[in-house]
Amino acid sequence: PTPDNPPARPNSAYQPCRLRVRGIEFVCVFVYTNAMKDKVHGFDWDDGNWPKCAKHGVSKAEIEFVIRHAQFVVDDPHPVEKRYRTALKANTGRYVFVAFALRYKEGLNLIRPISARYMHDKEIKSYETQMARIGFR
Repeated sequence: PTPDNPPARPNSAYQPCRLRVRGIEFVCVFVYTNAMKDKVHGFDWDDGNWPKCAKHGVSKAEIEFVIRHAQFVVDDPHPVEKRYRTALKANTGRYVFVAFALRYKEGLNLIRPISARYMHDKEIKSYETQMARIGFR
């Protein structure tokens, strides 16, 4: 597997869902499963991505929690590399929206967070409604 060709998801069951964030509606591409988690070796943090995530007050621990426990992942359109988005209520109790990429580096599959921020009340309501509709809690 490479960032452009992520690991197969044989155990994922596609369930259509929609999430509205900042007026943009996202349609789920796949449900994040243990099959994918087993293929990822860790996170790729450096001086390029950490400041962009930290400026919104979200901690590394919250970002990693959200990605590790994601119930869905959607495509994030980008002209250069394949990127994804997810959202979840972190273990801190706050809802976090994360954009990330999968990178293949030195023989390892890594998750590189691109940006993260806390979700607004309207986004949280949309998230909770859609997750309940498709049976996730």
